[in-house]
Amino acid sequence: MNLVVVLNHTALTALYRADPFLTGLYIKASRGTGRVIVPSLSVLAAERQDTGAGQHAASLRFAENVPFTTGHAVDAMD
Repeated sequence: MNLVVVLNHTALTALYRADPFLTGLYIKASRGTGRVIVPSLSVLAAERQDTGAGQHAASLRFAENVPFTTGHAVDAMD
């Protein structure tokens, strides 16, 4: 079974600070046994919360970065 996890800004900040649980999830993704999804707005919020956390999140090799699109904005306004 593949693990899929979407990381919000709080989780990205914790991953930046080497939280053992989140680091473990990322390691699973790096081995191909899961997916880590990082929304672009979470990257921005993480950087604002803790300088360097967003930059770190944006550089994660085994994470899938998802851009914030017009469709997302429309969904958020509903």
